[in-house]
Amino acid sequence: MSFVKILSRLLIFLAATNCYAQDAKYDMSNPIEFAGTGWNKVLCMKNGNTMLFHFDPAKPIEIKVFDSLHKRVANQEYLCSIMDINTLRTSEFKGLFDINGEAVMFIEQEHLSRWGLVRLRFDGRNGKLIEEKLVKESPGISKRTTFYVMKNRDEDNYAILYSTDIPQFYDCEVHITYYNGKHDPIKEIPLDVDRKKYDYLYVACAESKPNGICVVLDLKKLVQNKTVTSESKQMDVYDHHEAIYYIPRDSAKANKQVVDLSTDVTPYYSEFTYNLFARTVNLLVFSYRELFYKFGIDVKRGTALGNLFFKIEEDNSDIKLNWIKNDMATASLRQKTDTSKAFYGIPLGMYTNKNGLTTLVSEGYERYDAPESGVTSDPRDPNYVGTTRYVRGHPVGYGSTNRERYTHDRSADTGRYDWNTYFGNIGITQLDDDGNEIWGTVLPHSEYLKSYRHSYRPEEIAKKDQSHKMFDDLPDQITQRQFVSLNTYFHDNSLYLIFNDDNRDYKNTENVERDTVYTFENTNACYYKMNNKREITKNYLLGTPGKNEYKCSFIEGADFDEQRGVYATLVQYKRNDNITLRMAWSHLN
Repeated sequence: MSFVKILSRLLIFLAATNCYAQDAKYDMSNPIEFAGTGWNKVLCMKNGNTMLFHFDPAKPIEIKVFDSLHKRVANQEYLCSIMDINTLRTSEFKGLFDINGEAVMFIEQEHLSRWGLVRLRFDGRNGKLIEEKLVKESPGISKRTTFYVMKNRDEDNYAILYSTDIPQFYDCEVHITYYNGKHDPIKEIPLDVDRKKYDYLYVACAESKPNGICVVLDLKKLVQNKTVTSESKQMDVYDHHEAIYYIPRDSAKANKQVVDLSTDVTPYYSEFTYNLFARTVNLLVFSYRELFYKFGIDVKRGTALGNLFFKIEEDNSDIKLNWIKNDMATASLRQKTDTSKAFYGIPLGMYTNKNGLTTLVSEGYERYDAPESGVTSDPRDPNYVGTTRYVRGHPVGYGSTNRERYTHDRSADTGRYDWNTYFGNIGITQLDDDGNEIWGTVLPHSEYLKSYRHSYRPEEIAKKDQSHKMFDDLPDQITQRQFVSLNTYFHDNSLYLIFNDDNRDYKNTENVERDTVYTFENTNACYYKMNNKREITKNYLLGTPGKNEYKCSFIEGADFDEQRGVYATLVQYKRNDNITLRMAWSHLN
């Protein structure tokens, strides 16, 4: 055989090998059948297995287990005895973790007017239910306890924050209980709160990192009441104080600092990282306040957003403050578009690398409500679609009795109410040790979610893995909600941003003035990758789609295997007019 033939065959072999390597970047299962649409959650286990949980109100929990080769090896269904599947519509998801080879899920739900935290343990090999247990319950009807489960992936130990606030008596009881991998309590640390000075207490942060735990309590005092009329646009004014507790690893005492934020900052939630290089705690406090803009006699709803960066010295607890204004992200936005607007967004993730560089990822956020035209508002009409209108979170009707509702003059009514939430461009801002901005950019992204019950708050999007109401909407909106926004991960010195996008906008990485995704049936999962040189690329998450082929990721319930660099997600797979659900794994490495 001549040298030319040998070389040509070698080149063909290498080309075939390269094509196979590209195709092997993702795997997809056969179609999965569920009894209903429901809510889904994925967990990547340390043993290489993947567990898929499916919830539907008043129906058994369905569990699918896949092995390390991504083959389905087990199916389980459980009605449960302690967790009440009939109250899932009002229950809150509080976390799903791999603890000592088991998939451990926490659900907060109400039973006989008392809220409790239920822990469910499943075998990580076959999905069998090992134990159901009520971990703790509120002491009484008027003394509700809220629960926050905190765990980092480096160990099997975890901690639970218990917060029982009694505002009518200006009293509270807040403490953290630590548990080992066998779920036995090993220590308890109380958090001292001077509750008498304040009207309300709210947990703004409860997170665990390898170096310790950070808890932030928002303590607020009422300064000015809103006006009495139900249609008034004057909101309550509060004076805010932030109580910051940091508990270093293996410590039995919490370091406490109280910061006066006055009435100008309205803390909503916080992001926490540890700077190993500078030995400091980085805390980002996200301020969010609803506003009403008046244009003559017209009134529009709006929001005021802001980010306050705290640098806390671990040794002496000294605090330095810095406003994060996303100035460089704004400059990038103005460079890419003909606009004078500034970039505002809700923080979705904050990461600090071993060199002390902090990366903040934010997403544009807007919301407004308006009556929907063309829909009858008369319940006697067969085309009526019932809904409840909410004003500032409180339901508003036409009367307290059926007679009042039916005799109400609806001649001026325009129909049911739409609650619209828009998710805009992605902002990336990098900070030094003191929180000074050193680099920033804006990436194109635009999505829309409509609800007939409420707008989606920033905390529901940013903190969905820690505290989330699974069924706080209509079934169609619950399904659509699981596709919106994005997931952020920092792995192997690179930042990954995963979201669903329309194929027409796939090549659009610069022009931020783009089409908005209103429905996700014809979208594909994509991701931005930014390496340590700040080079940004955009790729399909699950391979280049074929003609009339769409692979849309359930963003809300996906998980990331940091050890293997694998993103696991349930996928809505569409080929022509055929739609199925499948599990998929993308090897981001």
